[in-house]
Amino acid sequence: MCILSGAVSDMTVVVNGGENCTLRVNTPEMRDVNRVTLSRYDNGTQVPIFRFCSIKEKQRGCTAIDSDGLELQLGSEHVSVVILDPRATDAGTRILEVIGNNTIKETFIVVFNGSSGGPFITASPPQDFNTVTIARVITGVITVLIIVVVTAVVSVYLYKKKNRKKLDSLDRTVDSEVADTQSSIIGADELDTDASSEEHCLNVLNVR
Repeated sequence: MCILSGAVSDMTVVVNGGENCTLRVNTPEMRDVNRVTLSRYDNGTQVPIFRFCSIKEKQRGCTAIDSDGLELQLGSEHVSVVILDPRATDAGTRILEVIGNNTIKETFIVVFNGSSGGPFITASPPQDFNTVTIARVITGVITVLIIVVVTAVVSVYLYKKKNRKKLDSLDRTVDSEVADTQSSIIGADELDTDASSEEHCLNVLNVR
């Protein structure tokens, strides 16, 4: 049998299959126990899985939650919740809260061992809500920054590519104009040459 007293916070409990395990909170100065709640963490949220309500608490609107796999024990010096015939689904973080003339809350991390000497199934400790929120915000900011950087790089690339096309087109236009100019000059030179030849022939004939 596993009996663990919540003398310190975040205590780890190793539970063997087939053996009951007791999660105990010491309550030496608590006169009356009005409410006992055992909760588990589900995606960072505390979810009650068992709740005891005194008659006075029920009149105040407290709703009891029963569980076949859990048993409550109220003592003069302590309050215990017993996990009956533990299974792998019982592994995880459990929060035991006792409310009377004051409030006591203890956290237990339950680790399930299928059989003596067998493999362990370990539950991760709970994530603080603020930590999860901050992590999500940071992830979102990083994602936005990546999108902005990628968009900027693509825009610069497309801009340069567009300008390169304009320059290539301008170069081709200039080359074409230069070629046309050269052709015009060559044509003019040929005309001058032809005219000079004709004039030379006329001069020769006149001399004769």
